[in-house]
Amino acid sequence: MKKITTVIVVLVVAILIAWDLIAFGSGGVDATISNVIKESAQKYLMIPYSGGVLISHFFWNGETFVPPRIRYYALATISVAALVFSFIYTIPTTAACVAGILIGRLLWPQPKKL
Repeated sequence: MKKITTVIVVLVVAILIAWDLIAFGSGGVDATISNVIKESAQKYLMIPYSGGVLISHFFWNGETFVPPRIRYYALATISVAALVFSFIYTIPTTAACVAGILIGRLLWPQPKKL
């Protein structure tokens, strides 16, 4: 199963890179994936927040002191609160991303391999 997952991840990344090159060739920088994400992130702060959570989940190995059941409820609650907060207040995208990284590290770290 791990091999299939690896193949899927590699294919998705390859397709995204190919599409980005096609979009750049046809529509310039404005049509690229990174530009669309950047512009959308400024409107919807859940994008950089979610990106931060995923970054810490994918790349920051470690243990957490928070029990699993509480972890998932807290992650969901904080994420919903961040979504609501992003519609009420204007905060920098970097702050949302850093908050996501910290929340992801605290509540959803990648387990250490034995």
